[in-house]
Amino acid sequence: DGLFKIIEIPITATTPSVAEELQSEMDRLTDILRMQLEFYRAVRFYFSLQVVFQKAVQLEEETTASFRTCASDLLTSTPIDEEVSRHIDILAVDIDKFVRNGSGWVVKGLKCVHLYITKYNPMRVGSYIPLPEPIKKKRTLLNIQNTDNKCLKWAVLAARHRTSVHANRPSSYNQYEG
Repeated sequence: DGLFKIIEIPITATTPSVAEELQSEMDRLTDILRMQLEFYRAVRFYFSLQVVFQKAVQLEEETTASFRTCASDLLTSTPIDEEVSRHIDILAVDIDKFVRNGSGWVVKGLKCVHLYITKYNPMRVGSYIPLPEPIKKKRTLLNIQNTDNKCLKWAVLAARHRTSVHANRPSSYNQYEG
């Protein structure tokens, strides 16, 4: 895919605390991520939170600002609750820093959370992958053409035992296997 799925979750504030309000949405966010994880088996996600601020002195002056987390990867073995909680903590801290930084703005309420999700393809151990043509033409990189899923072993042996004859073949390093 490569494209993010964006899910908007409106927030109807019931508490004055940003952290408490986000924690109250945690189950819903966790459930959505769990469903996506079941479908894709691995996902990358981040949150964007829209916050309504008003001036501490002039209460009629309002603005909406967005705060976002960095992307995180979820695998089926990842504890989703802990990851969602970590993202919520990051958002709460960022908002608190903004308010305390002398901006003159105070939180009036939370508008919505956008959950950005995409399929994630973690790198896997494998065998030979052809180099892109521009890199191949430079002839500065040794790419061992193995078929046995032991690419790390062959890369280490090639780095430790340089050879000029058929340097890209695993058979050139068989004698150094231990």
